[in-house]
Amino acid sequence: MIGAVITGKSHLGSAIALEACRNGEKSIFLAQLRLANTLLEKHQKGHYMSL
Repeated sequence: MIGAVITGKSHLGSAIALEACRNGEKSIFLAQLRLANTLLEKHQKGHYMSL
């Protein structure tokens, strides 16, 4: 999601993730920088499809 500061993006993202979990789905909620760093680390270790 993209938007101005203090518009509720993180709140909405966590609510969507929570609802997915309640419906039996797997979910992960990460800030953009943490996601990028995690994906880079996994790529470097050869674990392309796991988070």
